[in-house]
Amino acid sequence: MKSPTLKLRPVCVRLRIMTRPSILATVFALAASAAGAQTDPLDRADSLSARFEYTEAVEAYRSAGSETGFRTLSGLSHAENMLGMDLLANEERDSAEAHFQRAIDAAERMAELYPDSAATHFNLAGAHGNLALVKGAKAKVQLGRDVERYALRALEIDSTHSDALTVLGVFYREVAMLNWMERLVARTLFGGLPSSSLETSKSYLRRAIEHDPASAWAMYELGQTLIEMDRPEEARGAFQRLAGIEPRNSQDVRNKAEASAWMAVRVKD
Repeated sequence: MKSPTLKLRPVCVRLRIMTRPSILATVFALAASAAGAQTDPLDRADSLSARFEYTEAVEAYRSAGSETGFRTLSGLSHAENMLGMDLLANEERDSAEAHFQRAIDAAERMAELYPDSAATHFNLAGAHGNLALVKGAKAKVQLGRDVERYALRALEIDSTHSDALTVLGVFYREVAMLNWMERLVARTLFGGLPSSSLETSKSYLRRAIEHDPASAWAMYELGQTLIEMDRPEEARGAFQRLAGIEPRNSQDVRNKAEASAWMAVRVKD
């Protein structure tokens, strides 16, 4: 590998033979290029979302000037979803529901324009799953069926889609843990529930981690499933691995804190 000094020397030689106007033109061109990169609307929106500033990110995506673009719609659906999760964490259920619905709206627009994208169907699955968190038993069962359908479609397109695998891992765990009333509603109104078990949940979550070892979400959900399976030591192992994974969104931050609190309690026990 060439040293940094060797890389810079040809540039220095070239600058010495430039006329002053040429140097100024180059400086101005570089400055303009940098300014353009900094003010690109979608870059700014993505940057805000990556910093978990979802309210500002939503506004940036909506004003980016590309209402039908894949990047805009996908980013908007994600930011609306995460904003809803932030509000739900503060027990603002009505406000959270409105954002989950807007996340669905953006994902449905993606489905119209980009039906062959795995990300489209994952966004639909995730938004419907989050909306189910604030609904009653009847709506929850119906939304759950949508979650499964969209996640399976995402995997038909891309069998390695870690987030779609994680959605199904969570879904099958929740189905396995439904109470008798929710099961009765499902049988009466929808003819029953999909076959599910905690083992099925664990299998999907392990596959998700296999395809994306840096997914804090999949690791956290694996730990949750292992807790429900009464395997605390395995859950501790998952949470210990989770501690070393960088969060990708604000929900990951909350999940990591919850996992750390669980481990602290287990140590005291």
